[in-house]
Amino acid sequence: MPLTKIISVDMSYRDTGVCYIENDRECCTIVDAYSIKNDAMDCGFEGLRLMARRVNVVVNEIRRISMDKNPHVVLVELPCFTQNAKAAISIGLCWAAIININCILVEPSFLKIWSSSESGDGKKKVKEKVRTLTNLDKAQLSNDNIVDAVGIGLAFVELINKP
Repeated sequence: MPLTKIISVDMSYRDTGVCYIENDRECCTIVDAYSIKNDAMDCGFEGLRLMARRVNVVVNEIRRISMDKNPHVVLVELPCFTQNAKAAISIGLCWAAIININCILVEPSFLKIWSSSESGDGKKKVKEKVRTLTNLDKAQLSNDNIVDAVGIGLAFVELINKP
């Protein structure tokens, strides 16, 4: 089977996880996994303007890696719910910025189903499954956004590798 190239993203304003995977059914290789960090949002309209620019920088990095790697698929998990107005604004900016990228949007429940997580498990089971399937270093495993990006990619690989 030919090589399938996958970029998986756990999109967030503050810390976006990015993973690049190459899969040929025989072997799944995590080529790279990292995060793109942003500072907290400043107050006022200037803070909103700066946040919008920072979100666009994140999306431009996703575009750059897509152009560089020419993946067969780009998977993006976007945040859906929030508990405060500031986070709601950042979620809206993420959705607006990613809309022009050719990608498959993934619900957060995709990872929960893949890792057999139940209500109240938090990130524990996702992290355990990623840890057992990869050789990510401590720094990568300590970043939930990197772990989620890797998990999204691995879950997709499982789906496409099923006979």
